Amino acid sequence: MWLLRRMYLEGKLDGVTDVGDSLEALLEVEPDLIITQITQAETVDKYAKIAPTVAMPYNRFASIQEEMRYFGDLLDKKDVAEQWIADFERKTGKLREAVQGALHEGETVSVMQEYDGTVFLFGPKSGRGGRIMYEILGAKPPAAIPEHMLADSYYEFSLEKLPEYTGDYLILTTNSTLEQLKADPIWGKLPPIRPEGGLGFVAIAGILVIACSWAVSWIFAFFGVIARTAASVQGISMLVLFPLTFLSNAFVPVETMPTWLQWFIQLKRDINNRYMPELSGR
Repeated sequence: MWLLRRMYLEGKLDGVTDVGDSLEALLEVEPDLIITQITQAETVDKYAKIAPTVAMPYNRFASIQEEMRYFGDLLDKKDVAEQWIADFERKTGKLREAVQGALHEGETVSVMQEYDGTVFLFGPKSGRGGRIMYEILGAKPPAAIPEHMLADSYYEFSLEKLPEYTGDYLILTTNSTLEQLKADPIWGKLPPIRPEGGLGFVAIAGILVIACSWAVSWIFAFFGVIARTAASVQGISMLVLFPLTFLSNAFVPVETMPTWLQWFIQLKRDINNRYMPELSGR
């Protein structure tokens, strides 16, 4: 499983064998007990022929404490389970205080997974950090996320909703690097992915847009003075504006443009990144 190869588990699974779905591989490890999330009777019966089998659906337990007490009961290790719970609550209590101290009032946290153009949301019953952040550490999801999406173990949603469902902080499971996400036209616009500019620079950018628009408007005001009709002004304006649309990748991908135009656009980007790094987010 790809989860077993995550960096967070490095060194913690020594001696663990990934048997996958192979009954032959399962037989080779000679288990004394099999615990599985598979609930199909046919599969459970096959496992039971190898060793005593306990089958339970994913997210059966309301809390980690309930889960530990279940297995303490099952394995006749109730005292060990209670000691683990006491240690767990002591450690996570300190972590909860630290997280609550770091989060400002009203700040929210989203837990997601991105894979091959799809995105999944995880709530307080989920893995990927959902249960840890919401149930244990007391973080809050964005209010825009519907309750039914948080009630499921995970929920796939449209990328169009990504800005709306992304909180002030984002815990993201992905194979992409941060630089790749920053370069993405959708993910790269999210504040948690590209936080360098901040609201101050967003405000500055807005002021610059207004100032530039005001300055350019005088050009078209001049056209209005010299032209005889409104239709003439519109025609002249189109002659000026239409070529400018090809200097942006808003409508046409840069890689499809002529080489000389790609060079010009890259030059424009380099100038922006060099002289206005805060506004370009780099």
